Order: sequence, then structure tokens, then C-alpha cells
Amino acid sequence: MRERSVGVIALIGLLGFVTVAGTIFAYYFLPNPDLLLGAGDNDPRKRKLLQVALADIELLVPSNLVARVKKRTLGGVHQLDLEISWPYDPNVKAPPPEEITDHSNQLLLTFLPKPLGPSEQERFAGIYRPYIAGRPTKMQAGLHRYVFATSSPYADIEYYIGKIGSSAVFLKCELRASSLGPKLCSNTLQASDKVSLRYHFARKHLADWREIDHTVRQLLLQIIHLRQPTPKSG
Repeated sequence: MRERSVGVIALIGLLGFVTVAGTIFAYYFLPNPDLLLGAGDNDPRKRKLLQVALADIELLVPSNLVARVKKRTLGGVHQLDLEISWPYDPNVKAPPPEEITDHSNQLLLTFLPKPLGPSEQERFAGIYRPYIAGRPTKMQAGLHRYVFATSSPYADIEYYIGKIGSSAVFLKCELRASSLGPKLCSNTLQASDKVSLRYHFARKHLADWREIDHTVRQLLLQIIHLRQPTPKSG
């Protein structure tokens, strides 16, 4: 009798575990099967388009551009990384990001929840400017270069500021090689009220900054869709 009771308890425990696991799986993955980035025959990266919901937007992305989808354990997607070749030509078949070993001719795009705090312009004026050494230097392609004092906490970066129309563009460039290999420059755009888009490119393409910024903005317009609010019942 005692052995039978132990067996019944174990069976009930197993059924309970399977039920909970199945519920979690159905709740988080079945509404959006594209989150299951497996490597089998059903790998969604083999599909033409991948649909990803992030905060207040939905992204409809060519699957061959997706480098990584980061998802919270008990929540939705909180980061989407894309990688595209530069110069970008949507008509040219690109290798999947996991096969790319040389990132010096790639644009790296990261969508993530918009952080709280000052804008890039406010950060430059309030945080970085006090550490800048000397006057800015006028560079090619309409950029002004700002160098930090060697004793400052920002001695391993430089800032480049340019203008597109009446809007200022703030490019932060690393003086050290990144973990991907090349030295990178970056800029941050506002994709929506709740999502930011940060793009990186190799420093050697700094002269192409206008074309890169334009390409990123055009791609953003093509793939982003505002999420419709869920209708309230009753």
C-alpha cells in the first residue's frame, strides 16, 4: 500500500509538471511560432519573413537578416539584432548572419526598449562635452570630430557630429577594436515611443555616414508596424 501511494503521488506530480510546461509553451510560443529559432526543418529563419512583436511595434523582417532574437524567460521579446551587408542591396542574396566571419562590411541593427534618460544630444552636451579636449576638427563628409582628453573616462572614444537637413546626427566611434573585429561607430534612432534602434558600422565606412543613416531609416520604414491596441471586452 505504501509503495502504491508513492507511485500515485509521483504520477500526479509528473502529470502536473507536464500540464504546467505545456501551458507555458502554448502561452508564449504558439501565438508567435517565429520565436522558436530551432535548427531543424521547421527553422523559421528559412521562411521569407519573420514577425516579431517588441513593446509597441511589430517588425516584419526578412528572415535572412536576423542575427538574434532575445526573449525574457517570462515575457516577450526584448531585443532583436539584424545584420545586413554594406552597401545594402535587397536584391542580392546575403549569407545568414551566423556564417559571417568578417563584420567590417556589415551594418548591425539592434532594436530594444527605449531606455529612460536623456537623448543623445542631451548626453553629449551634459555628460561628454566637459571632457572634450580643444575645439572640434572639421572632417570629410560634413562631420566635426570631437576628441576627449586622454585623462578622461572617455579617452577610448571619439564623437563625430554632422547634419542631415536641420537635424544633428551624433556618431560615437570606438578607438579600440570590438569583439566582432572592426572598430565600430554607432548612432541611435527612435523607432517608436517605446523602442530605440541602435545601428553600428565599421569605422572605415565613416565617410558613408549619410548613406548609412538613410539606408537604416528607409529599412526601418519598411519593416516596422505599430501594434494595434487589444480591444477591451465588455
